[in-house]
Amino acid sequence: MATMVKSKKAKKNHEHEEAVAKDRLSDLPDCILHHILSFLPDIKFCVRTTLLSKRWNNLWACLPDLIFDNLWASTSMFKKFVRNVLNKRENLPVNKFTCNYYEKDKSFIATIINYAVSHNVQHFSIGAKSPLIYLSPLFNISGSLKTLDLRYFNSIHLLEDFTLPSLTTLSLWWCRFFGVNGNGELISIDPFVGLFNLKSLQLLYCSMGRVRNFKISGPQLDSLTMSSWYNYHCECEVEIVAPKLRFFSCESRFHPVKFSHLDFPLLEIADIRASVPYARKKSLLKLISIIFPGLYNAQTLVLPSDIIEGLMECPDVLEDRSSPFLRLKTLKVRYCSFNLRIPDNVIKYFCENITVEDITIF
Repeated sequence: MATMVKSKKAKKNHEHEEAVAKDRLSDLPDCILHHILSFLPDIKFCVRTTLLSKRWNNLWACLPDLIFDNLWASTSMFKKFVRNVLNKRENLPVNKFTCNYYEKDKSFIATIINYAVSHNVQHFSIGAKSPLIYLSPLFNISGSLKTLDLRYFNSIHLLEDFTLPSLTTLSLWWCRFFGVNGNGELISIDPFVGLFNLKSLQLLYCSMGRVRNFKISGPQLDSLTMSSWYNYHCECEVEIVAPKLRFFSCESRFHPVKFSHLDFPLLEIADIRASVPYARKKSLLKLISIIFPGLYNAQTLVLPSDIIEGLMECPDVLEDRSSPFLRLKTLKVRYCSFNLRIPDNVIKYFCENITVEDITIF
């Protein structure tokens, strides 16, 4: 009997301690609770905290960051939830707005963009399978947008119409560039020409399938990354004009990028990931005659080992060629085998006094 009494008393004390702990959490100021909610991966989890107590009822409605992930049983349920959240949220500025939608409802996409822009969003990310032609006017009224992340959009050449004075960072994932006039003829595009203050540009898994010439203009551009670029129209050439660029990374393993012009006078780091498995000599000549001269001011150059091995197997490629690198201090070789010894003629081409390092993590 005494044991049962002690057990009940211990249980009661435990429940009391839990209640006190809950009260302590609820007694925290709003700013602390908002900070706690900011660690949740989706706004739907923030909304569910209203079940904890009345204290949590409207906390989510004041959050500066909104993250929506379309992992619902149906897209219609997801869209309904998003609209409800936007309707019930307090009329406060938005710092970060992320919506992983990946569908084609133009009206819904426009609703999201309109809400974010009208609430002075600073960091906006959206994934949607939609032409940008319907959406560019919605973005252009934004004077607060600093970072923009677009995924799965097409007709990206219409970025030429963007005039976002505060935008400094742009990331495009799995987007399609499209340059065709009314007669069905391929045209040249300069999609970033209106983004005068852009400092960081990422083009990841993008396609320039129907473009004659592709130009990247970035008077303030500091960092440029081009990864897994798909060039289905083999005649398309890429020109980059970025006088302040300090970091350049280019990966083109399966569809090599055809550069017509590169000139980076302030370049510090160049990371080139170009495979040369077939027509090795021809590919190496393109690297040496077009890409390397544009990297002349790089202090650090990162190359895959197959480029170094190609230069070793085709020594005549380097004959009578002076080094284009004026300030090169470090050559980093990625995927380098331990027994790879770079011969003197290859070292001399890059720079006699450089430091060679192996990179085993990629």
